[in-house]
Amino acid sequence: SASPSPPPPSPPPPPAPPSPPPAAQLLDLRTATTYQDSSWFDKQAPVSDLSYADSTTGRPWAECGHYTSQWWGVDLGSEVYVRYVRLQNRKDCCAERLTDVDIYLGSTAETYTGNALVKSDVSVSSNVMLEVEINALGRYIYLNRPSAAGLTVCKFYVFASPAPPSPPSPPPPPPSPPSPPPPSASPSPPPPSASPQPETYTYEVRQMNAECAFQWKNLGEYASAELCSLAAGVAGCTTFMFSSAYTSWGCRCCSEPDPPKEHSLWTLYNVLPCSDPSVTCVLPGTRLLSAIGTAQAFCDGPTDAEANFAAATALQGLIPARDAYLATDPTFASALDTSMSISATVLSKSASGMCNEPATACNDGAVLFHWLRGLLLLIDRNASRALIDSAPRAALFEAHHVYLADGNWMDDNTVQLTESMYDDLPLHLRVDGVLYEAQFATMTVRDSFRCGGDHSSDGLLGGLTERGYNVFKMDVGDGTEEAFGCTGASVRGDHSMTVIRHEVAHQFDRVVQADTRMSALFDGLKASAAVTDDWLRLNCRAGGPDEFFKGAPQEIIASQVGNQYLLSSSTQLHVAVDRLVGGSSAVALGWVLFHLEMFASEDGTRSRMYESAAGLDLSVAADGTAAVLCVILRRDGVGRIGGVTVPGCGGELTISYATASSTALPSSAITTYVDGSTSDGWSCDVDPAVVICDVPSPPPPPPPTSPSPPSASPSPPPPFVPPSPPPPSLPPPP
Repeated sequence: SASPSPPPPSPPPPPAPPSPPPAAQLLDLRTATTYQDSSWFDKQAPVSDLSYADSTTGRPWAECGHYTSQWWGVDLGSEVYVRYVRLQNRKDCCAERLTDVDIYLGSTAETYTGNALVKSDVSVSSNVMLEVEINALGRYIYLNRPSAAGLTVCKFYVFASPAPPSPPSPPPPPPSPPSPPPPSASPSPPPPSASPQPETYTYEVRQMNAECAFQWKNLGEYASAELCSLAAGVAGCTTFMFSSAYTSWGCRCCSEPDPPKEHSLWTLYNVLPCSDPSVTCVLPGTRLLSAIGTAQAFCDGPTDAEANFAAATALQGLIPARDAYLATDPTFASALDTSMSISATVLSKSASGMCNEPATACNDGAVLFHWLRGLLLLIDRNASRALIDSAPRAALFEAHHVYLADGNWMDDNTVQLTESMYDDLPLHLRVDGVLYEAQFATMTVRDSFRCGGDHSSDGLLGGLTERGYNVFKMDVGDGTEEAFGCTGASVRGDHSMTVIRHEVAHQFDRVVQADTRMSALFDGLKASAAVTDDWLRLNCRAGGPDEFFKGAPQEIIASQVGNQYLLSSSTQLHVAVDRLVGGSSAVALGWVLFHLEMFASEDGTRSRMYESAAGLDLSVAADGTAAVLCVILRRDGVGRIGGVTVPGCGGELTISYATASSTALPSSAITTYVDGSTSDGWSCDVDPAVVICDVPSPPPPPPPTSPSPPSASPSPPPPFVPPSPPPPSLPPPP
């Protein structure tokens, strides 16, 4: 008989149930290293306080304090199993800045790229704390808002457990048979050791509207705070002060930043080394696209003033330094092309009324648009896209390379009269004075970018080029000013055009200081002046004008030329001649002759005088206009002005001097008529209908596309350095 079958094998025991995940614990990240793509607001704020971890509502801005352009992250200290996170939004404003957020987790520090995307399109409503499940391993966690329209994280809490144990390793495979030895070869030389990368630096605002307690040294003039930070880091500075409105003040290291001193035109910055793991140094191309992304979102609204301000701040650091970044950042050229296209589109949409709201001072769209325009003007080298919304501003730029940065506040008449004023200036004063080696000059109206008492935008208007000046927020027709107070004469000039002429005349200092003869004349007249009648302006000033002008010599030309000569040259000449004849001053006529020299033609035979309607007829209201009178100059044997013939006067104002020195003061002034007769002084009333040189001044040549190579020709005039510049703690001259 057959043997009985063995019993069937017992079934395997059922698998053990999986272990429950370890309990999640709130991580204390208050001292953790944090990262973000810009450094304008507190990147530690989202993890600085554990007390709201169980809250279900949002926080006000005062308890929030965080903003960045696009992304933020934190180092968890070691690899952990992140169970979930809690994100807290604001409850008072701008809830959209915590919407459409992607969450990344991984092992890469300093940036979200290179880490795994573990959640996408996370949106947190206003006044809400949202819990988001993660269940993934990693050390670095990041929040990224791809729209690049600003990110605010009031509070961020991570709940995690230690990393679960790794599964057991599989048994090793059986050994392979030994391979035949490879043919012998010469040993390869060791690879060359990599050259150490030079340290680079970024910066963060330490305090706006402040200067350091004690300065160490001035590192020189830089176009932006960003470039200043690179120089400051190399020099070993940890804090520096920089004025974007007056870059000529230089990049100044602080030996002691605290306690800071209040100053509306300086900003204090901290230098941050990129080698520090807690410092995020994002490629300039990435930062440029992030800032332009904010501009792109502007027209779709509702707009965000904080985001616009942060974007304008970023552009101020990036655009003036574009050549340096084109040489060092391989992404910057493409980012620049994209940014120009977006800038042109945004400005075109705004000009067509396609934005939800206009760009204003209070939404900081005005200062953001200022940098969009500046970018296009610098690269396009014309106004077709940058000033698409204002034909008069475009015409001013095309004719004279002057960019009016006023947030489109000034009316068209004021803009056109400004262009006419430039039309009437000699070419050398425009090219060697106003523009001197700059692609264009910027005429700012800071008041038009201020929202009420908030002046924070003041520091964001400078830096486009090396040349610029500021005027007041007023239009032609808003008021008049007496230009000849306490001189015995009276001519009122339109207040708006007077301010513009004054600031433009400041730029003429460069021309004077670059010319040895003119500089000697200026210094001689300044030294000779001692009494009130030696000065043509500010004669009503308590104590006289002498102390003021000698303490602020940079105001001499601006005041006597800008406020008087460009308004009514004949009135100024009458006052000066009367003082010489009356014996109270020879210096006053010396100043007027100096002005004629300043406006003289290259061959020295002609010059220009200016007459407003009010200067010719006191019954005519000042309207901001001025006619150009081209006068004939006669030179004496040593090259001085020996005679001045003014159109319609019928005679020459003949000048004599006390000595043969080229800087001698005039000793007499008589009118010599055609018939040979003479009379003391000058009694002529000018006739604006008789104009000798009625051909308008040619426009300045287009700026070079690249720096010219050195040549054997004489060097161009150096930039003017005032003999006694105001100390940094004083505001610049009005």
